[in-house]
Amino acid sequence: MRSLLSISITAVLAVLTVPTLAATCTDALTPKYVFPSLAPGYSAQLIATGLTKPRSIIFDRNGHLLVVQQGDGVVSIKFSDNGGCISNSQVSRVINSQDLNHGLALSNDGQTLFASSTEAAYSWPYDPQSGNVSGKNRTIVSGMSNGGHMSRTLLLSQKQNITLVVSRGSDSNIDLATLNVSSGHSQIKSFVMDGSTPGRPFDFNRDGKLLGWGLRNSVGVAEEPLTGGIYSVENSADDIQRDGKDIHTDNPGEEMNFHGYLNGTVVAQQGGNYGYPTCFAAWNVDDIPNKGYLRVGDQFVAGTQNSTINDTFCASQRIPPRLTFQAHMAPLDLKFNASGTEAWISFHGSWDRSQAVGYKLSMVPFSEGSPVAASDNKTAAIDIMTNVDNSKCPDDCFRPAGLALDTQGRLFMSSDSTGEIYMLHQHIAIYIESDKDLCAFTLACRQTHAAVLSPGVWRKRFARCYDLPFGKSNQELKQTYQWRAKVLAQGTIFRDGHGPKETRCLELIRDLIVESLDTESPVSFKGDQSHNVGQLHQIVLRTNLLHDVFRNGYYKVCASELLLTLQLALTHWSFDPKLQALTYGWEFSQKVVYQPTDEAPVFSGTNNLSVNMAWLLHVANFFKYHLTRQDNFSLYYSFLDLEHYERPGAWRRRVQGGLPKVGKNWRGIFAYLDDKELRWVREMEPGRRIVMDELGPGIQDIEFDFGDHVNSIPWPEDFEIHLHSTNRIAFIDTHQNSISSRSLRFQTGELDCPDCYGSGHIQEIPPQQGIPGWQRFTMMKYRIDENGFSLDSDSWAHEGVVLPGGQIILGRWWHPQPDPANDGSAYSGPFLFWSAEDEDEVDFQSDSGYGSNGSPT
Repeated sequence: MRSLLSISITAVLAVLTVPTLAATCTDALTPKYVFPSLAPGYSAQLIATGLTKPRSIIFDRNGHLLVVQQGDGVVSIKFSDNGGCISNSQVSRVINSQDLNHGLALSNDGQTLFASSTEAAYSWPYDPQSGNVSGKNRTIVSGMSNGGHMSRTLLLSQKQNITLVVSRGSDSNIDLATLNVSSGHSQIKSFVMDGSTPGRPFDFNRDGKLLGWGLRNSVGVAEEPLTGGIYSVENSADDIQRDGKDIHTDNPGEEMNFHGYLNGTVVAQQGGNYGYPTCFAAWNVDDIPNKGYLRVGDQFVAGTQNSTINDTFCASQRIPPRLTFQAHMAPLDLKFNASGTEAWISFHGSWDRSQAVGYKLSMVPFSEGSPVAASDNKTAAIDIMTNVDNSKCPDDCFRPAGLALDTQGRLFMSSDSTGEIYMLHQHIAIYIESDKDLCAFTLACRQTHAAVLSPGVWRKRFARCYDLPFGKSNQELKQTYQWRAKVLAQGTIFRDGHGPKETRCLELIRDLIVESLDTESPVSFKGDQSHNVGQLHQIVLRTNLLHDVFRNGYYKVCASELLLTLQLALTHWSFDPKLQALTYGWEFSQKVVYQPTDEAPVFSGTNNLSVNMAWLLHVANFFKYHLTRQDNFSLYYSFLDLEHYERPGAWRRRVQGGLPKVGKNWRGIFAYLDDKELRWVREMEPGRRIVMDELGPGIQDIEFDFGDHVNSIPWPEDFEIHLHSTNRIAFIDTHQNSISSRSLRFQTGELDCPDCYGSGHIQEIPPQQGIPGWQRFTMMKYRIDENGFSLDSDSWAHEGVVLPGGQIILGRWWHPQPDPANDGSAYSGPFLFWSAEDEDEVDFQSDSGYGSNGSPT
C-alpha cells in the first residue's frame, strides 16, 4: 500500500481526515451485519455487493477489477473514484463457466488471463481496454483432479517471465497419498510456459519444478517483490489427536512457508517436504502430550510417536514453517505491497472449533525479503480488519477470501460468503513505510508537506523500528532512521570488519547496542522486547556475523577490533539452539583456551584495561561446541533441558557504564584436561590429536550474594596477590568523564566441593570500542577450615569479563601454584557463567549504575 504517484490530492486529504470512508462518502454501501472494526490509521469502504462467492481478485492495467465467482466464472468491475469514494459503476461478464472456482492471474504484459478449475489451469487472450477475453481457452496445466480441497491457486511471477506457479491441495483431511511425491497431491510447482511441451498441456504430476510438497492446502501463494522469494500460507489439518488426547482446538497451527526462488538460486527449502500428513506445526505447545522441547512452530507428530516417526524425525527431516498462526483460521490469500514491507493475509475463518477464530484481514511486517518476526512469535500477524463479534460467524459477518492492490496502493478484499468487495485505506502520512514515497508525498501540496514535517511523523516512524532515545529532535531521528535504512538495505558479508560496508554495518550494530533500552518509550522487561534488541537479533539471523567467527583463521589477527567486540557482545545468541550457529575451528579454540596466562592474558594494554576479545571469542566458541552440537555427546541435552530463561540471553536493561548489579542465580561450566593432555594441547598443532575435554559435573548452579554484609568479610592478602582485585584505576568513559574504577564485592554459595565457596569482585573497566558496560570479574574458590580462608588443592583463581548487560561471564580459572608437570605454567582452563534469572524475578539496580555496596575499595 505504498505507491503514491497517482494519488489525487483530494483523495489523500480525505484519507488523512476521516475515520472510515463509509462515514463520509455519499451513497456508501452498508453491510447487513455490523461494520467491521479497523486498526488505528485505517479506513474501509464497502464498494460492491451482490456477487456470487467472489474468491480471487486482480486488477488489469486499465483498472478493471477481475473477480472469480466460484462456480460461476469471471466478471469485471469498473469503479468510479470520486475523491477517494469508490462506487461500482459497471459489472460485466468476462468468462461464463461453472468449472472455475478460485485461481486467477494475468500475464506480465496484461494480455493473457489465467483461471483454474479443480482439474486444470487455463488461459485466454485478454484485452485490458475492453475487459474481455477472445477466442477459445487453452489448457496450460492438467491432471489436478482430486476430492477434498478443490482450489488451484495461480501466480504469475513478476521476476521470472512466463513462469506460472500452481498450488494443489490434498484429497482429504489426512491424505496418505501425499506420502508419495509422485501423487502430485499437496504440492506447489512452477511451470515455464516456453513451449517446451508442444501440443499438450503440462501434467501437474510429472512436469514442472517442485517448490515444495507435504503442504496440506496452501491456498495463498505470493512472490515477495524485492527478492522474488515464494511464500505460501497453508491450511493445516483438523481433528488432530496426540497420544489419545484431542488437541484439535489449538493445534496444529496454520503456516507461512518459504519455498525459495524461481531464478535458480539454491536454498535448502526448495523442493523439500514440509511435513504433512505426518508432521504438523505446534501452536499451543502446552496442550500437546509428551511435548519434550517443542516450541511454537516446531513440527510434531500427530497420533502416537514410534521409533521411526517421532518429533525428532519431524525436526530433522521436515521443513518447519517460517511463521505459525492460530489453528483453524484458514488463510486463503497472501499479497505483498509494492515495497515488500507488508504481507497481507485473508483469514477465512474456522469451522472446526467451538469458539470461532479468523474471519479477519491481517498484515505481517517484512524486511529484506523475510518476516520481521522470529519463527516462534505468536503475534507476527497484526490484525487490521476484524469482525466485531466472531460468535456471529460465519452466517452474519464478512469472510475474507481474495486480495488485490491497485496502482494507488489501496487494498481490495473479497468476502465470498457475503458476496462483497471492500476497499481499505491507510492514513498515509503516518503509515507510509517507504522513505522515498514519504518524501514524494511531501511534494503533493503545502498541506501534505506540513503533515509530513509536523511533530511526530518521523518520531513515530523511528519508534516503530527502534528504541526511541532521549533528547533527539525530529530532524535527528529522521536522519538516523534514513541512514540506518540505507545501511541495512545494502547489507554486507562480514569478513574482517575493515571494508566500508562492513564498517558502516558494524557502527550501526554498535549504536543499536548502546541505545537499546535507553528510551522515551515504556519498555517492560517481563514482556515487550526492545526494538533495538529485536533488530540486532534479525541482523544475527540474516547475516554471517556469528556464524563465521573463526572460519578464516583462529587468531583473527587481521580482524578489526570492532568486529571482534561486537561478536563477543552478541555472543549470547550463538548459544541459541534454534540459531544453529556454525562452530568453525573448534580444535583451534581448544588450543587457545588452555594457553597459559602469560601467552593469552584476559586483559592487556595500558593498565590492563583492554579486553582480549579474540581469546574470549575462542572461549565462547569452545563452549558453543559443547552446548549446541548434538553430535559431540557433550552437554547438548543437558543444555536443551533448561528453561529458556535458564540459557544465555540478551540484556534486559540498558547497557551502561558503572556497576549495575548482576543477577543472583547463575549457571556455570568449567572445562579441564589432565596434566598430560594439557601439555599435548598446549604444545601440538591443533587437530593433531583428539583430546576430549572434561566438563566436571556438567552445568552447575551458582548463587552470587552482593549484600552489604559481604563488605565486612575480610579479603585475604593471598587472594589479592593472585587476583589484584582492589586496584583502583583511572580511565575516561563514553561521556569523556574521568572515572576512578569502583568494584562490587560478592560471595557465592557452596560450590562443587564440600565447604568450598567463592569470594571476589566485579570491577568497572572502560568502554570497549565505544560500548560501555564491560566489567572485570575476579574470584577465588577456597575452602573454609578451622583457620578461616584456606588455599589448598581445591583452591582456584578466576579472572574473566562480564559482558555488557550483565548476562554472561567468560574467562579463565587457574591453580594459584605453578604446575611442574607443565613447565611451571599454571594448570588452567576456561569457564563460562550465564545468568539464569526468571524474567518474573529479575531485580536489577536503578539506572545510577551503583548499588549500596558499590563504593570504591
